[in-house]
Amino acid sequence: MTDHIEALERLQKLRESGAITEAEFELEKERLLRPAATARPQPWVWIAAAATLVLIALLVILLTRRETEADANESVSANVVGAPAPVANAVAPAPVETGIRSRPEREQLAAAFRAAFDQDRRATRRIDGANVTYTPGGLRWIGDRAVLVSPGRSDQDCHACSGAIAIHYLEAQGDGFRVTGQGLNGGGGAGWGAPPDWRFSTMLTSEPLLESSAGGTWQGHTCAWTRFYAFAQGGPAEVVSMQLHQDNSGAVTEESGEQVTDISGQIRNVVKDRSFDVTYTGSERFTERYVRRGARYVLAGGTTRMSGC
Repeated sequence: MTDHIEALERLQKLRESGAITEAEFELEKERLLRPAATARPQPWVWIAAAATLVLIALLVILLTRRETEADANESVSANVVGAPAPVANAVAPAPVETGIRSRPEREQLAAAFRAAFDQDRRATRRIDGANVTYTPGGLRWIGDRAVLVSPGRSDQDCHACSGAIAIHYLEAQGDGFRVTGQGLNGGGGAGWGAPPDWRFSTMLTSEPLLESSAGGTWQGHTCAWTRFYAFAQGGPAEVVSMQLHQDNSGAVTEESGEQVTDISGQIRNVVKDRSFDVTYTGSERFTERYVRRGARYVLAGGTTRMSGC
């Protein structure tokens, strides 16, 4: 800055002495003052500029790398023709059923009944001196084995005459079945030749059981039972039998001096494969507990309070 001032003073003296003209003075003064008017950048300005250049260079490198990877992936996908995209948590397709198991349920039931009785829709068998006519009831697959239930009506039409249930085990054989085991007259019975009410049930056990319910009236006493049967290898095997209703009102008279009993029970508090309760209500209230012992359920205490018929 001192050099510029001294130069201007010398230039002023030259103008005053007439050594240079006024125009020459102005021209030289402008030349001397121009570098001083231009401010010198501060150091932080240079640092910021350098950082900006570095950031721009990094962004260019990153974008170039992404474009290169995308091109490589497209190249690999183009070389794999028809390759399916991976699916998260993919589940293997269920095996396709073939033969008789691929047919509609009604066709399976008809084929099973035909294999069991060699007849369609109905078949009559002689059971305990009575003619029992069976019809297709239901079919249940338990693993690779099919279980056919066929309710049968007896031709003995009386209040103490019971119908029946036929159980057949079958295995698939092409478009039909082959019988591997059977049990006729299983499941108890009801009066007037009717078969018991029945259904497949998993109420008490993990494996399906046959649940049958039947009852009747004898000399003024009305009783009803529910029984459960397992589909054992050798045929239906009783798992448990319970009397769930008792009514003696038809037998009570003034002369007999008996009290009317009307009790009904319901299965409650089931722990599958372990235990359950039967809760009775009506003219009496009590609960009986059944526990699993091997293949059967047995009554804890051994004796029921239901008097039977």
